[in-house]
Amino acid sequence: MRRFRPLALLMSLLAVLTLTLAAPAAHASDELARQLRPFLEIMQSNGPAAATIELQLDDPDIAITAHLARFGDDRWLVHVDHDTYSMHLLRSPDDTRMHLPHRNVTFVGQGPTDPDDHLNGPNLLTRLVSKDSEAFLYLNMLQRADANMAATMLTSFAGVRKANDNTWRSRQLGDASFRFDEHEGNPRLHVTHNGMKLTWTVADPSVIRDRFTAPDDADAIDVSRADLERSLVRGMRRGSEVLAPGPALTRPARQSRRVAHGELRWQNDQRLVTLRGTPEQIGQAHGQLLGPEVLRCVDSVLHIVSLVKSIESGQWVLDELRDIQSRVQPFLPERHERELTALANTVGIDREWVVLANVFPEMFHCSGFAVFGSATADGTLYHGRVLDYMTQIGFEHAMAVFVIQPDDHYDFVNVGYAGFLGSVTGMNEHQISLGEMGGSTLGDWDGVPMATLMRRALEETATLDEVIALWTDSPRTCEFYYVFADGKIPDAVGVAATAHDIEIIRSGQTHPRLGEGIHDTVVLSAGGRLEALRQRVTDSHGRIDEQTALACMDRPVAMRSNLHNVLFIPQQLRLFVSHAQGSQPAAERPYEEYDLAALLGITINPD
Repeated sequence: MRRFRPLALLMSLLAVLTLTLAAPAAHASDELARQLRPFLEIMQSNGPAAATIELQLDDPDIAITAHLARFGDDRWLVHVDHDTYSMHLLRSPDDTRMHLPHRNVTFVGQGPTDPDDHLNGPNLLTRLVSKDSEAFLYLNMLQRADANMAATMLTSFAGVRKANDNTWRSRQLGDASFRFDEHEGNPRLHVTHNGMKLTWTVADPSVIRDRFTAPDDADAIDVSRADLERSLVRGMRRGSEVLAPGPALTRPARQSRRVAHGELRWQNDQRLVTLRGTPEQIGQAHGQLLGPEVLRCVDSVLHIVSLVKSIESGQWVLDELRDIQSRVQPFLPERHERELTALANTVGIDREWVVLANVFPEMFHCSGFAVFGSATADGTLYHGRVLDYMTQIGFEHAMAVFVIQPDDHYDFVNVGYAGFLGSVTGMNEHQISLGEMGGSTLGDWDGVPMATLMRRALEETATLDEVIALWTDSPRTCEFYYVFADGKIPDAVGVAATAHDIEIIRSGQTHPRLGEGIHDTVVLSAGGRLEALRQRVTDSHGRIDEQTALACMDRPVAMRSNLHNVLFIPQQLRLFVSHAQGSQPAAERPYEEYDLAALLGITINPD
């Protein structure tokens, strides 16, 4: 996930600036007001303005330089330069162009823009910073206050004082320090805070315009202007929530809610959502209970990750997702389509956004294991599932444990995220538990998507043999690996599946990729994580219990990008769930225990 951090910062640069501006406006003096005024005028003016921003972070080591110039409401340019991620954005009344210097590719957006999420107009900055970000408070203040008022307000609340070396400091703002000087006759602001160094220089718009021109030899890729501007606006807005989450995200109101076909409850920091009924009723209840979270999840996927991947690859990822969706469409269950439509309609979101966001889990990478019989202290089956992917794009804001009771299909628990209908981690009423691990090949999309197969297994299968048959008989997509377990036997298998081949790895089986077999055990991972997981299982073999099984998922088996961990105990229909929170991976967060049998109101057959 560290490779996504520069782009999250890049896309949220304006939000970061509003936060850092809070520090220098903290001393109510004529001197500070005079020094602050040029920077506030850039924030408040709709006329020509320009700035150069240099941002450095110590951990991770990141250096970004951005040049911004505004020539009017509908004409401006932004050039952001980074060792890996660089983006030159030029906006005119006729088109919007995003040039990628490292790829020598230019995305050319023409045609109409989205009526709500576009890059035109005097109120652009308010669309780029979310009201649920801490930056929003500062943005409102900075757009309304003159320099004297801002300095007075910030002095009262932030306690900034000038040191003898002409540096302004504030302990209340996390020991932030800042100073003003000039560069080539232009005002310049230096900010240091918590491993971040930022330099902001007021510039001449014409100088920036003349310095940067789009190259004539770049490959031009035509994209929808609505797509391009929407991704930038919604990506920056969502990025402001991820980088500077406000109280609504860090301390959400933990209020239970009920609707006709669903219920939302909180179990400490985790959402527990129950949905039941027809596909339409399940989709509607999902949207009623988690509407804002659905939007956040979609924005993280489509308007942060997809934009990041577009800049990385030089290909417009939204169009690639559309191509994937058109190829998997014939293989999607009609009931899932109905549920998705009801969800989108209830939330009031374009159905295509939800459709494309649900293609995203084809990219997940993870680890998993199952131990039972002679491997455990009393023969109990423990199935561990580690999901490693993207902890720093705000998925924790949309996390939920779903208990779903569909008409005419089996009940199940799905550990996932608002707006995501498929499954990557789940267990059903018949003591079947499932987890997956992404492979390395992409491109074979003419089959049932992995997450759809996983949900179908939860809804349709009651035995381990039925799960295996579903994978064997179904057209599949790209390379994935799985651990499937059945608490009734108990037994588990590993599965390696591509669009063309499938291999069933039985418990205790030696495998060239996985090493020598361990009795009554299935272990799936890769590299050093596989070695660590095998060592933990081997060292505790014959003595594994709940706590030992949970410890098997600790780092380094779990990566820094560890999004959620789940320990299933299928025989008892119990599970333990942890979710990442902020910079903390799931493996370092507390686990919550859920009793699926009690939640479903069923009794487990001891036989």
